[in-house]
Amino acid sequence: MFVVCITSSTDKEIKGVKDGIQSDSQVGLLAFGDRFSGEESKILQFWEYIFTPDTIYFSQQVATLTIEKK
Repeated sequence: MFVVCITSSTDKEIKGVKDGIQSDSQVGLLAFGDRFSGEESKILQFWEYIFTPDTIYFSQQVATLTIEKK
């Protein structure tokens, strides 16, 4: 399970997670922002699961992460 800050200053780190995943694993991700700025945390969902063995789909979903403000 990856826990990743998705504030604007972490673009390189998000790209590293997206690009660095290898096969033969089950992965999940909790994305968090700055709660003081109203940014909400979220857990990526892969169909009805929070872990997936599909590393290509995982990378695609990480690439779509955006900050959601309350």
